[in-house]
Amino acid sequence: MSPTESRVVLFGLDGAGFPILDPMLRDGTMPNLAAVLDAGVAAPLRSTEHPLSPPAWASIMTGRPPGEHGIFDFVRLDHSGGTPAYTLISSADLRVSTVFDIASRHGRRVTALNFPCMFPPPALNGSVVPGYVPWSYLGRACHPRGLFRTLKEQARIEPRKLAVDWELERTAIQGLPADQLSRWVRLHVEREEQWGRILLHLMRSEPSDLTAVVLDGVDRIQHLCLHLLVAEPEDLTPEERDVRSACRDYFRVADGLLGEVLAAAGPDADLLVVSDHGAQLAGDRIFYANTWLAQHGLLTWHDDVAVDDASRVAMNGNTESTQLFDWDHTSAAALTSSSNAIVVHRATHRGLPGVPPEEYEAFCRRLRDDLLTARDPATGERIVARVLLRDEAFPGPAADGAPDLTLELRSPGFLSVLRGPDVMAARVRPYGTHHRDGVFIAYGPGIAPGTVLRPLSVVDVAATVLHLLGLPIPAGVAGEPAVDGMRPAVRAPRPDEEQRADVFTAVGVPPKGLDAAGEAEIVSRLRSLGYLE
Repeated sequence: MSPTESRVVLFGLDGAGFPILDPMLRDGTMPNLAAVLDAGVAAPLRSTEHPLSPPAWASIMTGRPPGEHGIFDFVRLDHSGGTPAYTLISSADLRVSTVFDIASRHGRRVTALNFPCMFPPPALNGSVVPGYVPWSYLGRACHPRGLFRTLKEQARIEPRKLAVDWELERTAIQGLPADQLSRWVRLHVEREEQWGRILLHLMRSEPSDLTAVVLDGVDRIQHLCLHLLVAEPEDLTPEERDVRSACRDYFRVADGLLGEVLAAAGPDADLLVVSDHGAQLAGDRIFYANTWLAQHGLLTWHDDVAVDDASRVAMNGNTESTQLFDWDHTSAAALTSSSNAIVVHRATHRGLPGVPPEEYEAFCRRLRDDLLTARDPATGERIVARVLLRDEAFPGPAADGAPDLTLELRSPGFLSVLRGPDVMAARVRPYGTHHRDGVFIAYGPGIAPGTVLRPLSVVDVAATVLHLLGLPIPAGVAGEPAVDGMRPAVRAPRPDEEQRADVFTAVGVPPKGLDAAGEAEIVSRLRSLGYLE
């Protein structure tokens, strides 16, 4: 790294939103972030159409919307077998270059830690420790070869702590009893401390021009504890106040790491603090989408599928949702809670089970119209606020791999794919879900303090990073750099766009990575968090 070249630190807080952070910025819980905010610029950061971590972080990394980069969920839909199925996303599913690829091509060193869609790791000029990988696979998941051993020996990381306790995680999506919530929070404190060790070791031993990390404990804690974070302390029981205090301790730890990162980066580096989406309290009702589809003659359950009587969105065990249905008599189904989407069973031609190609568009429009009229049997209120067809939600050359209909529920939260006793049920415990507004905060020598920024989107982050690094922005990148928040010398136009656009590639066969046992472990973890079924 040349001392004359610009440097950028991208500090990701998965699920962070200003409504949750602001009280902790004011009361001294997060003094480092407060100081950064006072001396920098900030704006809400609009997430992807459906705010979910993999597509949103992929947009942050690429500067492109999901319909162009090809990531829509934790999984990739597969229609090749005749019935809809899914496989885990991998780095091979990203159809365009990331900001890490672009910086590497220009000879800049990069560090990328805990990002989705980065396993198997790309051969970057720098270091990669991907997210969503079982601890037992980290040895083969890191780049370059030998990095994992170095981190164990020199950074003294404890690999098992990079994965949340599996037995506790298995029950987390249903909500945990109050006496288990403090343990849930502590697990994520320990996990962030491990990522902090990795990050600081690499910053000090092998400094990069672009250093990026994602802390995902923010989102996981908010899913179970957001109702305690937003409550007034006097309204809580002593036990609940203890959990609330533990949650705020987590944010103190994250803020302390930010302070250490600032010190390690030095005064010449620009800092961006960003999130993939924000958070909000989920509604008190759960929508059993597949039960609704069955009532409308569009889905047939297998005979042995039990009725869920516990208001769950996730199944116990390892049964995949694709095995719940009689596909010969099913035209549409919800496969994952995470996507809030309906997938159409597409027939390759008339006469086979599913919706024939010539009827697909009309079928989707009818289904959209029917969903918009669906009513909660108990309250009479509309269940679905908005339905976006595939090309409306995810326009672009990768749209064919997107869900066919994406739902915005009137009662915020993930839908359930289970067989419910009715189409709606009461939620058993309070739960936090995603909101489209995340955070963007910028600070450093290239940033003009006090500037009022235009509204920003997740696709603007990559362009902003490249602009601060002094690198050209490839043709086709949808985002624009937040130059209105930069000092005049940095606002000046950068070199002309690269003559060639990033090549749009078809999804290939993922490189050899996880074996069947490793993939099953990831699927089980995502299911336990309510993202898969």
